[in-house]
Amino acid sequence: DPDGVLDIIDALIVTGGAGDVDPALYGQKPHPETGPVQEERDAYELALVRAAVGRGMPTLGICRGMQILNVVYGGGIEQHLPDVVGHEDHRHAPGIFADHEVDLEAGSLAARAVGAERAPAKSHHHQGVREIGAGLVVTGRSEDDTVEALEDPSCPFVLGVLWHPEEDEK
Repeated sequence: DPDGVLDIIDALIVTGGAGDVDPALYGQKPHPETGPVQEERDAYELALVRAAVGRGMPTLGICRGMQILNVVYGGGIEQHLPDVVGHEDHRHAPGIFADHEVDLEAGSLAARAVGAERAPAKSHHHQGVREIGAGLVVTGRSEDDTVEALEDPSCPFVLGVLWHPEEDEK
């Protein structure tokens, strides 16, 4: 029951972290590179995001949190980005963030939050968005066309970013 938590906060941030979103939640079988899943975490975060969006609460999904946001909207996950983009540039070495640029749509929530239409990003992931959830729009991409930002334009603040803004030096 997410209501007890949501009743005492003003906004929801769903973070990144270890563990991949369970592929069963978006109708796929696990890829060989899909890491361990945390069923309780998935269930809790999905419930929190559904309830927060239902309340119109500002919601930010970071990395894995963006993937959870996409699943809430009925989207799917690309389980191993290197299979699609042909490189490991989104995660160099364990525990080290990769640096790359993100292009953001002019006027988008993501661009307004960052303060620019092109921004440096720190990332460490091997998964990303595959099918875009209904009602979400892509507002950011990396140079290799990986979806880096999603938002729901029908809500005042529902944003998912694949990178880690908390690692920005600014």
